Amino acid sequence: MKKVILSAAALCCGATLFAQSNVSVVDQEGNNDESVVVQQGLENDSDVWQRNDDHDSNVYQEGDRNRSRVNQAAGTGDAADVYQLGDDNDSYVLQRGSDHDADVDQEGDRNNSQLRQRYGDNNDGTVFQDGDDNISNHNQSGNDNLLFVEQVGNDNRSVGIQDGDLNEEETKQFGDNNNTEVFQTGDLNLSKARHSGDNNDSEVEQTGNDNRGILRVGGSDNTTVLMQIGDRNNSVTEISGSGGSDFNTVDIDQVGDDNGMLIDVNGDSNDVDVRQYGDRNNANDDFLPGEGINIIGNDNTAEIVQSGDDNNSYIRTTGDDNSAKTAQVGNMNESDIVQEGDSNHAYARSEGNSNTSSIEQYGNNNNGLLIGGGQVGDLNQSTMLQTGDHNTSRVSQFGDENISEVTQTGDWNVSDVLQEGESHMSTVDQMGNNNMSDVHQSN
Repeated sequence: MKKVILSAAALCCGATLFAQSNVSVVDQEGNNDESVVVQQGLENDSDVWQRNDDHDSNVYQEGDRNRSRVNQAAGTGDAADVYQLGDDNDSYVLQRGSDHDADVDQEGDRNNSQLRQRYGDNNDGTVFQDGDDNISNHNQSGNDNLLFVEQVGNDNRSVGIQDGDLNEEETKQFGDNNNTEVFQTGDLNLSKARHSGDNNDSEVEQTGNDNRGILRVGGSDNTTVLMQIGDRNNSVTEISGSGGSDFNTVDIDQVGDDNGMLIDVNGDSNDVDVRQYGDRNNANDDFLPGEGINIIGNDNTAEIVQSGDDNNSYIRTTGDDNSAKTAQVGNMNESDIVQEGDSNHAYARSEGNSNTSSIEQYGNNNNGLLIGGGQVGDLNQSTMLQTGDHNTSRVSQFGDENISEVTQTGDWNVSDVLQEGESHMSTVDQMGNNNMSDVHQSN
């Protein structure tokens, strides 16, 4: 049975009154479909299309020039609720399939929401907009996907695509001019992005199954990018200080399976870059990612690049203007960098298997470097401990099973170690100021 309902007070009035009237169109073709439309104000527009059976739609508009479109034109048992309070809000709900659930709540002016649920069943989407000029545009394709979007403030933008089954996205924006983009392709992926502040920009892309990406941002003008391709990758990024953290940049790429990463940034103008290619880098379990990176301070730079399997790296930086970088190519390598102070520089490079390196810097303007290729070979070990200011340690290892230990306590000390061949052992201990050591071992 087909029912068409057109309600407009202007049907009995002239053109002048028509311009002031609300318009509601309900088009039903099927059985047991239900639609309720309530309009209070001027020039509100509601269109409801229902095909097949057991659909349910509720539209409430209070204010002026609000527009709502609900399209339930395929499947059975879809439910849509639209609530608009304010002026010039626009909502579009498209449901294709069965047992979808859509809830849209717009409070304010000029908000725009587009929610499309199609090519599957039992998807659940909720959009809440409180403020002005917010935009939400999301697509759910597949089965049993879950979406929750909350925008409180002005000029926020949320865009997302879920293509697969049992994916979950939660996006919360509190502030103004925030932007979040989430793209999930596969099954059982989880994304939680939260902005608390202004002018933040986050992008999450997950392709595969069982990936987990969580971004929590407190502050303004921060940029975070997370890309995970593969299965069971795990990443958590948090940027937050007691008064907010501003102008930070975090970029994470993980390609492979079972990779983990944890990044905490507390301060301003920090730059973090992570690239992991392979499997089981930065070891994690089902719930917690790897040790990753922690930064407390301002204007620091941290970078991790790992290509291979079962590599592990973490960086800890406390202070300002520090720089730390790890590059590992091969399998089962491990690198640790700890910096406490200002303007320290650490670089560790490894090419091979089962190499380990550790750089610890306590003070200011220290340099700890695995350079000239760093560690090239297998089973090499390098440790550097710098306590004081303006110390420099440079180590190069070419071969297998070499060991280098450097300890500098004081200021302006310089140490150079070069190991070529196999099974060399070097220990350098500098206590005081302005000491210089040069060690070259070969066989």
